[in-house]
Formats: sequence, structure tokens, C-alpha cells
Amino acid sequence: MDVAQIEKWADFKEFIQFIKDKDYQTIVVDPIGELMEKLKRFMVASGDSKLVQKDGSPTMAGWGWLKRLYGTISSF
Repeated sequence: MDVAQIEKWADFKEFIQFIKDKDYQTIVVDPIGELMEKLKRFMVASGDSKLVQKDGSPTMAGWGWLKRLYGTISSF
């Protein structure tokens, strides 16, 4: 069994690119909530005022962005 330590969202994106060329049949993300937090931190760090309020919480558009991107995880 191979294990990847994912510290930030960029690590996860890099991991997905890496495994696309491999012969993995199943990938388990545990805990998935932690990956969502990494995605949320990535969004906040972007500083996009359409996605993030001044207090750092997601806007309505930000929640939609998170939902769409998070939903793509199963299609990797």
C-alpha cells in the first residue's frame, strides 16, 4: 500500500497528476473532511473577493466554488 501525505491543496493536485500515469484502481482519501479544509484554506489564500469575505469566510459564490471543486474529487 502506498501512502501520500497531503499538506495543502496543491499537494493533492500534484498527487492526482502523478497517479494518472500509474495503474491504481482505488484511491482512499482519509479523512475527506481534512481535504475539504485544505481546499477552503487554498480558496481563502487566493484572496478573491468574489469567493472570500473580508473576515475570511466564504461568500455564497465561494461556497458554490468549493462545492463544485470538491465534487470533482470523485472524478479524478
